[in-house]
Amino acid sequence: RIERLATVDALTQLSNRQTFDERAGRVLATSYAEGKRCALLFIDLDNFRLLNNGYGHRVGDEMLAIVASRMREVVGEPHLLGRRGGDELVALLVDLQRPDAAVEAARKLIDSIAVPARILGMEISVTASVGISFFPQDGIDLDSLLNAADAAMYQAKDSGRRP
Repeated sequence: RIERLATVDALTQLSNRQTFDERAGRVLATSYAEGKRCALLFIDLDNFRLLNNGYGHRVGDEMLAIVASRMREVVGEPHLLGRRGGDELVALLVDLQRPDAAVEAARKLIDSIAVPARILGMEISVTASVGISFFPQDGIDLDSLLNAADAAMYQAKDSGRRP
């Protein structure tokens, strides 16, 4: 129980930032040694602050938990999922056979996250923007991949919130 508290984000039940970073580092090192490709998806909920301000943090927290559950349904093992903080979530897709698989996963995440949810008797929906970076093309360490995926996510927001 103590280990779970230290490694898992209590709200989303995804890996917390530290745990995700450690696991991703190991996966990337192994992937580099084995010549495998990966993709990092950086997911940001659009205008999430407005949801929290308009409906309260309880609704926002519940929506984050629902989004995390939907992410687990779309991106399963052996891939990694984590919460960076706030409404920033990440997915590391391992042993990527083709780059368009990352784009397909991003589209599935966007579609799944956008489905309205019933929270406290209200129908609430959020949308997500996703940025993608590829290993090793965009970087061979997690920081480089995070920076590239974050930049791609902001570009997606600016160009109509698509991956």
